[in-house]
Amino acid sequence: MSMRLIVVGVVENDAREILICKMPRHRGVFPGQWGLPGGGIEEGETVEAALRRELREEVGLEVRQIRTMFFTDGLYHKTFTRLSLLS
Repeated sequence: MSMRLIVVGVVENDAREILICKMPRHRGVFPGQWGLPGGGIEEGETVEAALRRELREEVGLEVRQIRTMFFTDGLYHKTFTRLSLLS
């Protein structure tokens, strides 16, 4: 079994609104579902660098400040299969 470290961002704007995203129906671990932006840490990447990259890639944001909120550990199994596009 391979294990992967994941970062997730709780993005808050100046009005204290929290950003949630809806994944496209055709990709991602949880297609078509709402959630927080984030993803896997790449080899040699720090937690902060991974989160900055994921926010840039997924929602096009450059964040001003990152504050660690909490860590959790556990083994989670993907419960949704990836959907493939039919040609």
